[in-house]
Amino acid sequence: KKKLGTVHLPENIMPFFDKLTYLEWNGYPLKTLPQPFRAEQLIQICLPHRNIEHLWYGMQELVNLEAIDLSECKQLTILPDLSGALKLKELRLSGCLKLCEVQASAFSKDTLDTLLLDGCTQLPSLMVL
Repeated sequence: KKKLGTVHLPENIMPFFDKLTYLEWNGYPLKTLPQPFRAEQLIQICLPHRNIEHLWYGMQELVNLEAIDLSECKQLTILPDLSGALKLKELRLSGCLKLCEVQASAFSKDTLDTLLLDGCTQLPSLMVL
């Protein structure tokens, strides 16, 4: 049998996460980002090809967020509310096979230049405001 590694995050790591501007973690093993998670300083989230099911729960202050790459996150089912991401330029969700819910606020940004949804076959419809 192949045993998957376990990541134990120390309790005092959360202040470090709160100050991140760029998040890329090759081999990120968890199904969600550590809770409680604050994304106020993040400019870019890059977690493609991971087992992420949900990024975070609840509302986030996303005032600096410009790019999200979750392509090929085949277990991702719901994209969190991105209404606060007023600077969002890139949203890469290609190959998110189980993605079935994305709020319209993710697509209604004047700043959005890149939107990749190929392979997102479970999305019932897209309503752009």
